[in-house]
Amino acid sequence: MIGTGICLPDCTRGYYHANLEKKTCSTCDPLCKECEGNAKNCTRCWEKEEKPLLDRAFLFRPKDVDGTCIVECPLGYTSVGGECFPCASPCATCTGTVNTCTSCDGTLDRIILYRQNCLKACPAGSVTFAKSANELSCLECADQAGCEICDDSNIEKCLRCNNPLVLHEGICLGACPGGYKYNSEKTACIAQTIDDIGILPFPWLIIAFFGCLIALFGKCKKKPGRTKYIST
Repeated sequence: MIGTGICLPDCTRGYYHANLEKKTCSTCDPLCKECEGNAKNCTRCWEKEEKPLLDRAFLFRPKDVDGTCIVECPLGYTSVGGECFPCASPCATCTGTVNTCTSCDGTLDRIILYRQNCLKACPAGSVTFAKSANELSCLECADQAGCEICDDSNIEKCLRCNNPLVLHEGICLGACPGGYKYNSEKTACIAQTIDDIGILPFPWLIIAFFGCLIALFGKCKKKPGRTKYIST
């Protein structure tokens, strides 16, 4: 090692191979915990120092430097194990891992950010809403168990229910209430009509009414009169 006069089997941490022929080691730049090739070409950074993150994509680094230590990763990169890695598409920005999105790049129309994923459309049980001027997200319907699609202006109001539930006045039910029947698709309840409940239309309704009266009170019968005679 240069400046120490000590012979070692290899360069220790904080040193690099300065001359392979002479087998000498030189110290890394103070920012580098480990380096390679030259003092400023960092391969690891000091985690608890001012610039703890290794950036191998540094745009303004010298030609002989592959990595440098920085304060924070540039936009579109995230720190993984103390090193900056580019976010994976469709993430425009990410955090923690390259696939944990914080914004979307729009690849394949995946512009909706929902639960740190970029989607083309919101999943069932949620609706699209503008979280900000430049960001779309998904808002979950109030009835997560029964509602498949809800009103984007009122998440309490369901528009379509998960099978086998049926829609009735914006709510998902197991069956239609009294006075209602299933629609042709059996997905919603609609009001019953006169034909559905078996009431005969007018004028047959009047005939049926009088028939009931006759059955109830019976037929009117005139009692026979008794003839009286006067004897003279």
